[in-house]
Amino acid sequence: MKKIQISIIVVIGLMLSPIISVTAQSFTEIIEYGWGGGVINPKPCIFDIDNDGNLDMLIGAMDGSILHYEQDPENLLNFKMVSVHFNNIIVDEEAAPFLYDIDEDGLVDLLVGNSDDVIHYEQDSPQSYSFSFITDGFVPVGSMPNYLKPVITNIDNDGLADLLVGHGFNEISYYEQVDPGTYDFILATSQFNGIFSEYPGSFCAGYIDDNNLLDILSGSWDGLRQYEQIIPNSIYFQLITYDFENLETGNNPNPFIIDINDDELTDLFVADEYGKTACYEKYLKDYKICTKVSDSIAGIGVTQRATPIIIDIDNDGLLDMLVGSDEIIFHYEQVQSFSWDFSLISDNFNNIEYLNDSYLDCKDINNDGLLDLLIGMHFGTIKYYVQSSPNSYEFNFVTDNFSDIDTYPSARPLFYDLDNDGLLDLITGVYNSDIYH
Repeated sequence: MKKIQISIIVVIGLMLSPIISVTAQSFTEIIEYGWGGGVINPKPCIFDIDNDGNLDMLIGAMDGSILHYEQDPENLLNFKMVSVHFNNIIVDEEAAPFLYDIDEDGLVDLLVGNSDDVIHYEQDSPQSYSFSFITDGFVPVGSMPNYLKPVITNIDNDGLADLLVGHGFNEISYYEQVDPGTYDFILATSQFNGIFSEYPGSFCAGYIDDNNLLDILSGSWDGLRQYEQIIPNSIYFQLITYDFENLETGNNPNPFIIDINDDELTDLFVADEYGKTACYEKYLKDYKICTKVSDSIAGIGVTQRATPIIIDIDNDGLLDMLVGSDEIIFHYEQVQSFSWDFSLISDNFNNIEYLNDSYLDCKDINNDGLLDLLIGMHFGTIKYYVQSSPNSYEFNFVTDNFSDIDTYPSARPLFYDLDNDGLLDLITGVYNSDIYH
């Protein structure tokens, strides 16, 4: 079988949870693990590059590449993949992009921090996605260690851009623009306010609340530290908390602050080292975008690596949930239509042998009225069962090597008609973060 290997693009999950603020309840989790999946140490930045009203998200990866997403106009909290290699830019490693019109000429500047310097690119023409290389030493970094991340803002509101560069000493260097509209910056201090980031470059600047004080969020091994200006337009900051909002950000979080849907509520994007990016949105009292429904649907609790799928197997209007776990498949059925409650039907569905790191999908592949059950196995092959009769819970074994597919290590099958041509596409995720089509 011909195999086309592509890099994994997006791993999307929905696991919504309320967040508690330092001063008040203020953030709700909107999307967890939404963008940048499959890359290591993703570092997001957001800017409307082509000025079309839809924000662009660039995510720098450990391998030096930059992923490009654009905001979905139908759902402003969602971003769609545009390219896995923005402008074919590849830096040494640990790409950390930041977009800003530094010289105010209407062309967006792209700064990309990497293992040993800050590289400068500029937009070729207004509203274009095409950028050209300008220089590989935008600011002198001297003996500053590797893993540089640039962030530009106007801290003191003096009309001069301020450049903050996080680096491998776990500190932040502060440069200030010499004159407005120029690329000239001078180093003001290599230890900006004593702000400490346990992972090099994992910080961002923005206004979280309505007090007109700039905030800096800095990543640590287990959360985000919050620093805030002592007074408006000051270059001095004070530590507010070691654990901003008690967010469960994972290791080495890389934050980015922006209002992505122009609702005057701050959105916070947090990427962690394993390639997962979560989105949180600030909310006001009595105003929430979404809340957590449950820690455990229907109280279902099986062993580790549970892999659920939901489908109405017997076509009775009640959804069935199959949950693979250890060596068996659990079968639950919805108690009533539209209910979150499921009851256990069987703790060994069809006596199907199941192994850890196996993954389920169930569809009528050949449109014969019988559901097909596929189980991606740890060693890359796919087991295939077919429903014995329409609406039956009984499935018969067909083959342990469906279509001679072998995507070692592990196979995670998903059927979907991607191009709406009437032919199902089989997408198979692989343990090493690749996808076969």
